[in-house]
Amino acid sequence: MLRKNSSRIDSASDDDNNDSIQGPRSFEDPSSLLEGEFNLTNIHNQVLSFITKLLPQAILLRDFNGNFVYQIPIQGFNAERLFLEMERSKERLHIADWGISQCSLEDVFTRICGGDA
Repeated sequence: MLRKNSSRIDSASDDDNNDSIQGPRSFEDPSSLLEGEFNLTNIHNQVLSFITKLLPQAILLRDFNGNFVYQIPIQGFNAERLFLEMERSKERLHIADWGISQCSLEDVFTRICGGDA
């Protein structure tokens, strides 16, 4: 169902390209990680949990290659709190970039044609 009054939040982890650079490795075994490497599965879960706690009404639309796209209803949305919490937690969660924008007509068209309506 498309929401008429919604915003979108995109976030990208700065670890997106680590797998291709360092090659495959097991994230299930913490001892397989070298010092300084990130456990991408753990970071992925921490970001999902953080957004769920920060914006419980948000709907995850896409989760691909470390990028998350959420639909956020306007009702009860507090932009100041979102900006403060995201900036405070960026480094801890290894978030390289994030943003918020209104849904475009292209987004609506893609969702309708893609069967996500």
